[in-house]
Amino acid sequence: MTIAIIAPEKFAFQDLVCVEIAYRFRAVKDATLVVEPKSGEDGTLTWFNPRNVRLTAEIQIKGAGGVATLEDLATYLSHFPERSGKSCLFERLLNDPDRRAVFVLSARCDDQLLPFLNGGNDDTYPIRAVSGQIAQLFFKKFLATHLISSGAKVSKLAKGRRRRSPR
Repeated sequence: MTIAIIAPEKFAFQDLVCVEIAYRFRAVKDATLVVEPKSGEDGTLTWFNPRNVRLTAEIQIKGAGGVATLEDLATYLSHFPERSGKSCLFERLLNDPDRRAVFVLSARCDDQLLPFLNGGNDDTYPIRAVSGQIAQLFFKKFLATHLISSGAKVSKLAKGRRRRSPR
């Protein structure tokens, strides 16, 4: 299979997921979904929770087969804005308590990802925060995605991204 066949299927999956998220939040006052925002992920959803706090969810959509692992999640969270070595997704989440990440995967999640799954049945606000304890479990894998091996040729941007990774 070539990229000419796979890419359009993944874009169609991404479009359908964005439509589904917009549909789920249609009744939430002042909810806004921006698809592919500049310097963002595949989508950005904003809304006000019942305490009138504006929440932001950065949405990443991954059309892939097989099994999604903790290492895959670490890779997704280490996503930087295009041509930037600053503000990877994980850093944005750490710096903003009202920011969330939503990952929609077509792959099956392995057991290590169970603590990160939504698991709730609340259709009104189905996006919950991840606890600090769960973030600590994840942190080791996150750093492993940014290792720079000795002797390997690494771009200036990649080196900058490694230095910016949250510690």
